[in-house]
Order: sequence, then C-alpha cells, then structure tokens
Amino acid sequence: GAVTPVDPTPETPVTPTPDNSEPSTPADSVNDYSLQAWSGQEGSEIYHVIFNGNVYKNAWWVGSKDCPRGTSAENSNNPWRLERTATAAELSQYGNPTTCEIDNGGVIVADGFQASKAYSADSIVDYNDAHYKTSVDQDAWGFVPGGDNPWKKYEPAKAWSASTVYVKGDRVVVDGQAYEALFWTQSDNPALVANQNATGSNSRPWKPLGKAQSYSNEELNNAPQFNPETLYASDTLIRFNGVNYISQSKVQKVSPSDSNPWRVFVDWTGTKERVGTPKKAWPKHVYAPYVDFTLNTIPDLAALAKNHNVNHFTLAFVVSKDANTCLPTWGTAYGMQNYAQYSKIKALLEASGDLML
Repeated sequence: GAVTPVDPTPETPVTPTPDNSEPSTPADSVNDYSLQAWSGQEGSEIYHVIFNGNVYKNAWWVGSKDCPRGTSAENSNNPWRLERTATAAELSQYGNPTTCEIDNGGVIVADGFQASKAYSADSIVDYNDAHYKTSVDQDAWGFVPGGDNPWKKYEPAKAWSASTVYVKGDRVVVDGQAYEALFWTQSDNPALVANQNATGSNSRPWKPLGKAQSYSNEELNNAPQFNPETLYASDTLIRFNGVNYISQSKVQKVSPSDSNPWRVFVDWTGTKERVGTPKKAWPKHVYAPYVDFTLNTIPDLAALAKNHNVNHFTLAFVVSKDANTCLPTWGTAYGMQNYAQYSKIKALLEASGDLML
C-alpha cells in the first residue's frame, strides 16, 4: 500500500504550567543525591540534609559538629548553605531535627580503660578505638583489653641468625642487647637502626628491648613463687607450677594460666532502625553492581533505583579493625553500628531495593 510521508517539521513544544501548591524545588533536586535528616554528617561528600524545616547543602568539607544553624549570611564560616524549604512529604519521610545535639541512637559511649582501676562484671570500656566488655570482676593491674597474658614464659633469648626465620614474639640477642620480632622477618639484623621499630610506628621488624636478661639455674630455681596478692613491677621473675615467668607489665591478681576476660563488644542498639527493612525478596537473577561503601563520595542508591532501575547492590568492604582486634568495620575506618551512610541504605530499602555484603 501507499506510504504516508512524515512531516519533518517538529511539533511546537508545550510549556507546562507550574504547580504552585508545593514550595519551589531547585533544579538539582532531581539528580542522584540522597536527602537525609541532619545527624552530624562528616566528610567531603556533598550532603543534602533537612534541619529545622529546611534543606541545606554543604559548600565544602563538613565536620560532625558543624550544625546547619542558618544561611551563610548568619554564619559565613559554617559549611552548610540554605537551599530551600523542605516539603511536608520530605519532613515526614526523612525527619526534621531541630536541635544541634546529635542523637547517638542509644549507642553506648564508654569511658577509656584505666589499668589502675578495678572493674565489675559486665563493665564496658573504650580501648584503642574499640569497646570491650568483661565477663567477670577485674582488679586493678589485671588484663588489658585485647592484650595477652601479662606473664611470659622465660626462655633465654638465642643469638640472632641471618638464616633463621623469625615470627611475631620471637626474641633474639645481638651484642648483649635483646630484640623482639614484630612480624615475619629473615636476614634483617636487629642491631641496625634501619631495621628497628621502637614505637610500632613504622614497617621495620624489630623492637629493641634493652639489655638482654639472663639468669643462672640457681636464680631460676630460687625465684619467688607467684602470689596473687603481690603487685609485681614489669620485668619481674617468678616461678609458677615449676616454670619461670617474667612480667611484661605491672600486674596483680593475674596468674600465668589465666585467660583475658575482656571481649570486643559491639552495641547494635538502633542499627536496625537506621538501616531499615527490605520490602521484597531477592530475585533469582539480578544485576547488583559493587559499591565501595567506605569512599567519601557514595552514589545515591535510592535515586539509582528510581531513575535508572538499578535497585540491587553489593556493598564492600567489611573487615576486621586491625590484625589484633576482632571488630567488624567498614574498611577499618568506620564502625558498623552507627555509620552515617546508613541513611542511603534505608532510602534504598524504602524504594523497594536491597543489598548484600
């Protein structure tokens, strides 16, 4: 049949009539950013937050103590800038904090551990940026959270050998001076300053211990028997169950056979509420791109779900705080229980998306 030719002249675009029933929204409000209630956000990422009925955006790096108190005219040093009035729907969905006091969500704030202080069972302390909880009463000068037994079995340090492999805790002697290996090492002469790590602040393998300790058989056999009531100074030789030990720190009421009662403690109070609840089950097959959840700039997952139909994600990386602390963290940098970026997860779940680790 005949083909009807198409008129190449484009149609005249229709100009929509503005809807004045809601407050004006800036042009970038439809972009992929996450709107969230202010809760002490910190970082160089661009945040859009609700505070006291308004939406604010940070102009530069913002700290957790920077509160969106008003426009730049009121406080030019404050990184927050007033963008617009929040809508009623936004206030209902995200919340509307009106005070600069940050709600810690019920997360426990523990006092720092003090070796000279006694603790009752179930006490929680902060030590090396981690929380610990003791299962039993602890006397002063006892175990340090996350630490080894303060008593170490006495073994005469052997002369260092370039051909021997040494691992963490091994001790050697060079020219009457003792050294302890901090990690795997071989052929690194501990007597050389270039191989020494006195404070644990560099990547060198050997910790200088000072003059090597040595005892005669008579001194070892006649060492005082362990007494739990005695307050021992560091580097004190004792005898316990026929074996000699040397104290590694000031210690009292801890025997060489005791186990450390302090355990890493994570307070999950409020975490579930901050993260939210999935609305749908995972499909059998789905595209779930990987997102590094530790970066300063994290995409708005909810906006990607709404605008691009990418609604499932794989988040990384959950790892231990360090080699000696069994504490889950986001990339060793952020705690798992009260991470500021959880608002993006919650918004994604509200948009019927989901994620996995």
